[in-house]
Amino acid sequence: MKYLGLLRLQDQYIQIGVALASGIYLDIREWWIIWWVIATTFISCASFIVNELTDRNDTDRYSASSSHIKRSTRFDWRVVHLIFWGFSVLGFLISWSIGLLPWALAMWFWAVFYSLKPVRFKAVFGLDIAAQLAAWWLMPFLGPISLSGKLAEVWLPVIILACINWSIFFPYELADFTADRKAKLMATHVVLGMRNSLIFGMVLGVFGTVMYFLFGIAVTMPYTIPVVILAILVQFLYWRWLKLSSVKLQKQSLRRAVLWVKPYTQLLVPFILIWWIKE
Repeated sequence: MKYLGLLRLQDQYIQIGVALASGIYLDIREWWIIWWVIATTFISCASFIVNELTDRNDTDRYSASSSHIKRSTRFDWRVVHLIFWGFSVLGFLISWSIGLLPWALAMWFWAVFYSLKPVRFKAVFGLDIAAQLAAWWLMPFLGPISLSGKLAEVWLPVIILACINWSIFFPYELADFTADRKAKLMATHVVLGMRNSLIFGMVLGVFGTVMYFLFGIAVTMPYTIPVVILAILVQFLYWRWLKLSSVKLQKQSLRRAVLWVKPYTQLLVPFILIWWIKE
């Protein structure tokens, strides 16, 4: 079970929904889309192994979450390497078979080096956000789009939705604000501080939502409407968090919000899957 815990299966859903969304956007209901979903999930699982084993030495020691692997847990490193490279290679092979190996390699790079020292993008201002957006949103979505030659037409909605998605996801990062600060990570939210991070997240969400309606993305990508509804709700929460008097109270409220925001986003995956099947 401890090796299974390294995969963080409960968090393997973002790239699934995004990869399926690319099939909906292209109006493709073919099995290679499912293979792309599987490939990106294998790569994501491999990256979470690195994340768990790296973070347990610093930031996870201070985290309030009990889901992380403990620092004292012992592993057979031969098994760890076998699982890591097994998932990585399988992801590459599947991607190669459907013509998406370059995108799989790019996803692997951003996802693995998000955590792996000494690079560790998650500890670098700006690159922490770029790496997460690239690995779990942009690469899974843009890979299939590239095969259709429609990359030029999709850049605007991709940027707008990236702003919206990060605004929704940022509270996950901020909930571990103190843990990341104690670990001395130079992540974006640590450098900005709690208040400025909340303002940054809210501005991204408001900007993304306004642009979403201004450019009529709801018409071309109606399956994204539940995401925008969630983003609007989260903007009200940002305003509430900004009015709280201390970082301690803000973190407590952020953690409570994550308890319902995360299940909502997880439920979007079967929603997207049903949309992909029925269309």
